[in-house]
Amino acid sequence: MATYSRGTSSIFDHLEARRERFAAERDTRPPRGLEAGVTLPETLVALAILLVVSVAVLSLFSYSMRLNTTGWDYARLTQRARDTAEHLLGLPWTDARLAAGTHSGGAGVDGDQVIWRVVSSRVDEATPLPPGSVGVGAANLKEISITCVAAAGAGVGRRDVTLVVLKVRE
Repeated sequence: MATYSRGTSSIFDHLEARRERFAAERDTRPPRGLEAGVTLPETLVALAILLVVSVAVLSLFSYSMRLNTTGWDYARLTQRARDTAEHLLGLPWTDARLAAGTHSGGAGVDGDQVIWRVVSSRVDEATPLPPGSVGVGAANLKEISITCVAAAGAGVGRRDVTLVVLKVRE
């Protein structure tokens, strides 16, 4: 184990020199008088700035929650439209729910409305129909436009999804 003596290069000399240097620095500092702390007006200005920033951040949280609700509504409506499309495509060609016209699926669990419109057309290679025309007689194509509308809620704006599917007679 090393021992230190009070020679010219000992650890004690080094510590003594540091202590004297810090004492000299302490003596050169300005006296603490009226400038020792923060004044009341400075504190009030800092609190006002903090309040403005806090209100801005809190309003962003509120808007973010509404946008999340809107996104959730669109996801739910899209899934509902897909489920309805799968159900309608699985029905027989002559089912009443696939007759030409507008049909309603009623309100869902969340109060969402499902409406679908069926347009029957006759399409074959020999006599192509112009776009938008409806064939008479034995139709072999049904265009089904499914629209799901969200019930009023906390989301932003009107929320609806439209999905168009085609059913071909085989």
